[in-house]
Amino acid sequence: MQKYYVKTYSTGAIFFIFFLLLIGGYFFFLKHKEIFYSHGKTNEKIFLEERSTSYSFLNSKDNNTIIKKKQDAQQVHIVSGVVKKGQNSFEIIGTHVSPENFYKIVKASEQAHSLKKLRVGQPYTLFKSSSNGSLIRFEYEINQTKKLVIESNNSEFKAYLQPIAYDCQLSCISGVIHSNLFDSIIATGESPLLALSMVDILSFEINFIRDLRVGDSFTILVEKLFKDNVFKGYGKILGVTFYNNGSCYEGYRFIDDNGVEQYYNAEGKSLKRVFLKVPLDFKRISSKYSLNRVHPIYCDVRPHLGIDYAAPFGTPVKSIGNGVIMKAGWGNGFGKMVIVKHKNNIESMYSHLSGFSSNLKVGTKVKQGQVIGYVGSTGLSTGPHLDFRIREKGQYINPEKIFNPRMGPVSPHQLEKYKDFIVEIKSYMDGNRNPEEYTPDSFL
Repeated sequence: MQKYYVKTYSTGAIFFIFFLLLIGGYFFFLKHKEIFYSHGKTNEKIFLEERSTSYSFLNSKDNNTIIKKKQDAQQVHIVSGVVKKGQNSFEIIGTHVSPENFYKIVKASEQAHSLKKLRVGQPYTLFKSSSNGSLIRFEYEINQTKKLVIESNNSEFKAYLQPIAYDCQLSCISGVIHSNLFDSIIATGESPLLALSMVDILSFEINFIRDLRVGDSFTILVEKLFKDNVFKGYGKILGVTFYNNGSCYEGYRFIDDNGVEQYYNAEGKSLKRVFLKVPLDFKRISSKYSLNRVHPIYCDVRPHLGIDYAAPFGTPVKSIGNGVIMKAGWGNGFGKMVIVKHKNNIESMYSHLSGFSSNLKVGTKVKQGQVIGYVGSTGLSTGPHLDFRIREKGQYINPEKIFNPRMGPVSPHQLEKYKDFIVEIKSYMDGNRNPEEYTPDSFL
């Protein structure tokens, strides 16, 4: 009994002393907090690349965009950079504002684009008042097309998304196949990303792995996006032609009266199918559909009723077609899996995932190409890959042999307009028209 009371008294005393230290530290921080914040500002001047200029931010009554006006403006201090690995929103913004305002900024961002979703390598800019150091505006580029803007107004903050303005130039790129498509695109001075885009457009017309021949040729009419005279990426591909083994394959981007964008061939038939050819960007097929495969774990012969696509961990997995989520959860040996139900008693299955896309649950409607999960190695798996399967009326079928009709063609009442559109596109591709005449809304 005596031991018990001695032990309790010692523990209580320790907690009491700790409590006094905690309270003392809190009041010390309140008294000297300007030291902490001024230290943060000093670090900013030492470690961050900064530019000072004169701007005023005015809302345009016409289109609610931000106008930078250099005359009669307050002096603004600019801090810009890119998100580094391991960096979070507090390190980027929190050192420039009070804890209370940082909390308000985070809450405001949830209505537009959460600051929890900052991606490594994406640029950001803070605009601060040179007179008192307060934050006027924060910009973060989410992707090539839009940015998050957070503005201050009397210690209150509002957040919204804004399109990123680019200088758009039309470019016609031609090349010849000497070994493979990627090397041929690179030989023209362009990015392999352009090859992927062309493959997406013509994937059902040409097998780019099996059917390519030395001497095949291609022409791509594409938008190039520039910002401050620096190339930032590709915009829309307006047209593509590919000569393969004596045959010509064409694809043209066309927007119908309902605002739906698709690629069609010269006759107006859609190049899009009811189902995607593959549900992800993959490195190789590690296992094909087979009724007699040696199992990599059990080492016995058993059917493998799907296709295994080897891909890096975390690669996005897309639904092959429009449908409804039937399952999004654990599937025993399949690990984390998703099953999508499509029309005509077709179901697609995606297994061994590392995780699911946000807000995915049973009953959710998904569209063709929508990300539903990410490559992993859960369940009975020897490495990161996607086990992809298709069931028709409850029976597994070879995914490569699924009936996959074209989507609808250009409507008859728009066919003449579409053919006139092709003539215009070809005039650029054939060099008969100056690309400088093009504007992004030329073919809307």
